[in-house]
Amino acid sequence: MNQRKIEIYEKRAGGIGTIQIERLMNDKQLDGKAKMYAQVTIDPHSSIGVHEHIDDTESYYILSGSGIYTDNDLTYPVKPGDLVFCDANNRHGLENPTDEPLIFMALILNK
Repeated sequence: MNQRKIEIYEKRAGGIGTIQIERLMNDKQLDGKAKMYAQVTIDPHSSIGVHEHIDDTESYYILSGSGIYTDNDLTYPVKPGDLVFCDANNRHGLENPTDEPLIFMALILNK
């Protein structure tokens, strides 16, 4: 079992406010197949800015809270149980406009 740390970021990917990333697997465990498997918390009234994935894909599985997901040029609400996917050469972002934390699992897979 690896020692997990919570990383804190301000204005991640050009977003606003603060997010926390708890990486659940280290690089050795990911074995070059994935860049990240983590639980992410977006603080109230914060966001991960819209960013592009070039040689990888990313999925978010919403655990708690709600938010607004950006998929390229479309936006729509997300809630617990929703799964969103960003394919390579696409853009996405996630905003938490609420007063509660938005918590989700994030998985970045190499193409």
